[in-house]
Amino acid sequence: MLFNPNLEDADFNSREWRSAEIPASNGHGNARSIANIGSILACGGLYDKKKILSMSTIEKAIEPQISGRDKILLYSPAKFGLGFGLLNDKLLLGPRSFYWSGAGGSICVMDLEKKLSIGYAMNKMYMKGEDPRTGQLVKTVWDVINKD
Repeated sequence: MLFNPNLEDADFNSREWRSAEIPASNGHGNARSIANIGSILACGGLYDKKKILSMSTIEKAIEPQISGRDKILLYSPAKFGLGFGLLNDKLLLGPRSFYWSGAGGSICVMDLEKKLSIGYAMNKMYMKGEDPRTGQLVKTVWDVINKD
């Protein structure tokens, strides 16, 4: 599934790729735009003091829908809400955090208690499994914001 077609041969900057309609696959942004979108959820639905989503919608989105061993992508225990990952000891900040990741290691991690959103997008995609930088980045941010 992940290697058909071979993504190493894909031109992610081509007009064809960027204009294709591939659900949950071809959103395009940099780290700042990823974090801005995530901040809407992390801040209870507010963006620039405007209500974009209700808190009840966010609560429903992060309500566990399915859990168990992911046999396709992660090969480990996983828990998912409506469009968000909920259980991952490498990527989550606290009990009210959730995330979604993209190709090559890009990620958005959001935390409702801290009202924090982390966006990460790399300059060069990591195509050999999990990007080792992603989890370390999230852990470092968590350590910094929880430093006494």
